[in-house]
Amino acid sequence: MKENHDESRSTRLLKRDWESPLFRRRFRQLFLSGTTALLLVILALGGLSVDSRIAFHRKETNRIIAVLEAAATASTANREKFLSELAGKEEFRDWYFELVVSPSREEAKETARGRSSNNLGEEGNIRKTVSRGPYPPEVQQALAGRIGRARRWDPALKQDALFFAIPFGRMREQEVIFHSWRPAFPWNDIRGDLKRCGLVFLLAEFLLALVSFRTARRMIRPLRALTKLAEEMAEGRAERRWVVLDEDELGRLGNSLNELTDRFEENWKKERDGRERLETIFREMNEGVVAVDEQERILFGNAAARRLLDLVEPFHGKKYWEEIRNPRFCNAFRTALQEGRTVRGEGQVELPSGESYVRYSANPIRSEEGRVMGAVMVIEDVTERRRNEEMRRKFVANASHELRTPVTAIRGALETLQEFVGEDGKPFLEMAHRHGSRLEEIVEDVLTLSRLDADATAGEREGFDLRELSEVGKEFEAASSSEGPRLEIETSGAPVPVTAARRLLERALRNLLENAVRHAAGGEWIRVRIRERDGEAEIEVEDDGPGIPEEERERIFERFYRIERSRTREEGGSGLGLSIVKDIVLRHRGTISVHRGSTGGALFRIRIPMEISSDL
Repeated sequence: MKENHDESRSTRLLKRDWESPLFRRRFRQLFLSGTTALLLVILALGGLSVDSRIAFHRKETNRIIAVLEAAATASTANREKFLSELAGKEEFRDWYFELVVSPSREEAKETARGRSSNNLGEEGNIRKTVSRGPYPPEVQQALAGRIGRARRWDPALKQDALFFAIPFGRMREQEVIFHSWRPAFPWNDIRGDLKRCGLVFLLAEFLLALVSFRTARRMIRPLRALTKLAEEMAEGRAERRWVVLDEDELGRLGNSLNELTDRFEENWKKERDGRERLETIFREMNEGVVAVDEQERILFGNAAARRLLDLVEPFHGKKYWEEIRNPRFCNAFRTALQEGRTVRGEGQVELPSGESYVRYSANPIRSEEGRVMGAVMVIEDVTERRRNEEMRRKFVANASHELRTPVTAIRGALETLQEFVGEDGKPFLEMAHRHGSRLEEIVEDVLTLSRLDADATAGEREGFDLRELSEVGKEFEAASSSEGPRLEIETSGAPVPVTAARRLLERALRNLLENAVRHAAGGEWIRVRIRERDGEAEIEVEDDGPGIPEEERERIFERFYRIERSRTREEGGSGLGLSIVKDIVLRHRGTISVHRGSTGGALFRIRIPMEISSDL
């Protein structure tokens, strides 16, 4: 059982190695390189073997010829002994011999008469023949008393052969020619050598394949381990480290990967901790937060969002319009995703707990290139806050209305008393009259804010040229003291058409002028500019007074906030004028900001769209 398990495991490992493209590539490179080198070696050895065989064949041929020549010059007894022993000698194994006996005179006569007898029998391994011609070239040379040599195709051997003819003299009363031949090349020996080289090559190829396989496996084993380590790191698991054994390229790569893993683990822990903190913050938030991607799939929704939007788990990965039933929120998400702009709104929605009043804001999520990658919506249940604000507005409005009547009566009584009070009492009467006027101004400002908060000014919009607001400046200049700062009004030559609440914009400009006169102590001028800039209507009020400290600029629009409170109390003012201006500008979808003027004074800038929607 264990053997089968080990065999199965080995098979799986072999299959895994062979399925690896890197392993196959390395194995192929090693095997082909080794095969090429081995083939070159085999070819070189084969070439040397062939050359040595040919050289040995040539040398042996010359030696045998020398032996035959020596035998030809020996005595008759020795020649006969040599011929009788010729067939058993190993050195003559690939030679072919023939004794050519020249015909006698009688045989020659019989031959001339047409009779033929050329087979004189066999003696040992030597064939004896009587040749009547035509003689081959080497035999003709031997008949002439010389050693004959020739090379030609032999039909019996089916290859080129070397032919030799040596005159052996008279033997047994006959002239004998020793005719011998052998293959011109040692093909049999060469074929044997090549066959052995082929067998060696096949065996070497098999061993080379095994060595290449093991070498390729040994080469990719560290790479596979590094790949596994990188994959684990990509999956968020960084428990293992690379064990560096050698200071080679792989060792340096392993060190770098270990450092990268340590850094990754540290960053991952930081990200995990930050994500957990963020999830805790979102979980504890009263506002609902929902995020979707560019494919309209829900990525995240905290507990407040699940409560406010009535989301049912699991909703992650689903289309937002499948889970969010309120069309107002769906339209906000659609606008943020498709048009890439922020959508804000508020209104009544039906929740499982009942009807509630919510405020929401859907903002697009952009990449560094500016592409919309998704959207996030923040939803706040302001039912209780709105109820409290409504109660506060009603209280303020009612209290202001109740205060207006006695304040008016007090001012009237003070004006009447001026005719009956002597010179000693007039300073006190004037002080009471001044504070009564201030109290009346505060009441009027509070009533104005109440009307703005209660949306009592809706429907007052009209189309007009914004330059007509310069009349407010002229009226203000006529009513101001001649000792005050000089008022300068600059308007553009082209009309500045707007559709807005004219009465509210006049009130905003009047408040800015009053603020400039009140706080531009020692100033010589107040400048009003009305013009169009970048497709928006712009109103600027600048003075050359002491200006507003930079740290105060963000707070001057708060209700009842004053700069240098002791000085402003002496100079009057309700502390609501700039707050009223801001509310008016926001109702016109505009912006208001304060800057340092050209001479160091205060510069208030109002910018509103040229066309205002009907929902003011």
